Amino acid sequence: MPEDAFVCEPKHPSYTFPGSHPPPLGAWLLANTLVYTVPAISSAPPGSRHSMPLPRFSLHTSIVLHPAGSNVCDVRAAGAVGDNHTDDTAAVQRVIDMCTAAYPAGAVVVFSGPATYRITASIALASNLTLALAQNTTIFSAYTPYMPVMQNPRCPTLYWAKGPTAVLCGSNLTNVAIVGAATDSSVVDGGGWPWYEAALNKSSGVGFGTGPRLFEVAWTENVTLSHITFTNSPAWTVHPTYCKGVLAESIQILNPRFTPNTDGFDPDSSADVVLRDSLIDTGGSGSPSVLSPG
Repeated sequence: MPEDAFVCEPKHPSYTFPGSHPPPLGAWLLANTLVYTVPAISSAPPGSRHSMPLPRFSLHTSIVLHPAGSNVCDVRAAGAVGDNHTDDTAAVQRVIDMCTAAYPAGAVVVFSGPATYRITASIALASNLTLALAQNTTIFSAYTPYMPVMQNPRCPTLYWAKGPTAVLCGSNLTNVAIVGAATDSSVVDGGGWPWYEAALNKSSGVGFGTGPRLFEVAWTENVTLSHITFTNSPAWTVHPTYCKGVLAESIQILNPRFTPNTDGFDPDSSADVVLRDSLIDTGGSGSPSVLSPG
């Protein structure tokens, strides 16, 4: 497929991330309709199935940034501290729920930085929601295998009925985006090292991949991941399942290579999935696994 097979023409919204100007591509995704067109494969014999145009699809993000930023909610305003010591789980979940209730047509929850927001349980996402991470800002999961198994009822368990739900998760959603101001420093960290060590030490009931996935949504339409690093996942990293319209662009997925079952990008039983301009370096089932479509 030629390098210019996908065509994207985003426009600039008025919103900028704290400390960044002009807005990065990740910010453009919040307010625009992105149309990706795949041209026909003309080299195949006429009449063969390979000579037919590949499907054309659009990702319609209904998350609209108000000119005055009135639909933008900062997690610190809800009590999150971001010092990597305070447990910010309740504050982060509270601002997501309050912001999406106040702005049902499109809410933007900003993780201002520099900061590390420490969470110890799954964060349930919502429809018409964008999580926007500033530069030098991390969402860090401090949930370990020595804590009780925690399942968020708003999140899918899928193949792991008795295991923890994912760090960032949701079911039956529409229009979900996680974007960063800078790919290298806007980070979702799964805090996987206690899980890796427990698996290496053969701790009771803990094996590679038994921890929470890092990002998992199911039965969801229009998912955008852009300019974000996902790292140190205890299990599969990005796992959209039964989804339609997934765009992962300019992301990094980085897990230690010695960790089986930390697959990078697993679009499972999903349609209209685009992964582009991204770096994935992970462990997998027996060998480093970058892309595992299901």
